[in-house]
Amino acid sequence: MRKNVYAALQIKRAWKIYPSVLGITALMLCAVLLVGSLALGSFINGADKQKVNIGIVGDISDSYLGVGIYALTNMDSSRFSISFLEMEEKEALAALEARKITGYVKVPPSYISGIINGENVPATFVTYGGPEGFGSVMTAEITGTVSDLVTECQRAMYAMQDLAHDAGETEELWDKVKTINIEYIDFILSRTSIYEVETLGIRDAVSMGGYYICGIIIFFLLLWGISAGRFFTGRNRRADRHFFAHGMGVGRQILSEYFAYCLMTFLTVLLLSLVAGALVARHDFGIPELLGRGFFAPLGFAFAMIPVILMLSAMQFFLYETTENTVSAILLQFLAAIGMGYICGCLYPTTFFPVPLQKIGAALPAGVGFSYLRQSLCGMPRITVWCGVFGYTALFLVAAIAVRKHKMAGDCR
Repeated sequence: MRKNVYAALQIKRAWKIYPSVLGITALMLCAVLLVGSLALGSFINGADKQKVNIGIVGDISDSYLGVGIYALTNMDSSRFSISFLEMEEKEALAALEARKITGYVKVPPSYISGIINGENVPATFVTYGGPEGFGSVMTAEITGTVSDLVTECQRAMYAMQDLAHDAGETEELWDKVKTINIEYIDFILSRTSIYEVETLGIRDAVSMGGYYICGIIIFFLLLWGISAGRFFTGRNRRADRHFFAHGMGVGRQILSEYFAYCLMTFLTVLLLSLVAGALVARHDFGIPELLGRGFFAPLGFAFAMIPVILMLSAMQFFLYETTENTVSAILLQFLAAIGMGYICGCLYPTTFFPVPLQKIGAALPAGVGFSYLRQSLCGMPRITVWCGVFGYTALFLVAAIAVRKHKMAGDCR
């Protein structure tokens, strides 16, 4: 009975402060939507929507190399995403420093003659260091693919010639070599007709728009801990000690307060989902996951978000429990929100981060919740994600109980 009364008191306290919390939340939501619109705008108008410029340095007047560059520029499907520019090396270096080109290929004078004679005379690709953008990632993939194609074609050609010499079939060998070369070139140039392109999305099979919807939601829930700060900073610690002294255990206190906080969080998400439902029903945002969805789709997604709400609420509850004053509590919530929001990919796709950082971000609470939302948007979350969400929820609640027990024990001493 005491437990029910205490829980009811916490819900009443949450309801009393909720209007002011909602006002702060509205301001915060405007900031989050601004960040989200800027992120989507950078995606729509960013480098991944523009051609990648690559310089060619060296003498390409050789008939073979010139024909190859012409084919790439005018016949191959890569012409829609890559531009090859002939340059002097000084000009290429200046363009690279000015970020006008992603990199340049330095072709040695003996490049073609080396291929003909079976010698390895490599061309050099020069690019700038620093964080990888879309252009550098794309160029690295292309150079690796081209290198593999050239190497394997060379191996096949020389193996055929060696076999012909061993078998004594050298008559009109060079004509046969040219024929096979033409077949290789034709096969490579027509490669787009031998497969179908299926866009699987940026991560967990969601589109870029769906990815950022989930990212904005996670970032909002992380910042919600700051908006709802009054729920924690307005608590009466003497009342906690009074209830504890009269038999209300720490675990019951934590769970009652946590339930009231989760209720307040879910109510906010529910209100926002109604607004989102009205927008989705009337407008087409060009996001595949929203096509054909009605007014109640965001409402259903809000209920699907409950496990993530429970997890992040437990994390915020624990962070507030570890601090004693309002300034340090808000600062800790802010650092956690910004840090995890960035590392976990809410503001910028993690695919452009180093692999170790990607793994760290995916393992953090926000990363696990982000993955849960992405998988929920296009289907059902995997069992590992469910385990991660509920595992973190239990861990944070147990940690919050342990912290308060330690404080209570200190007060008794």
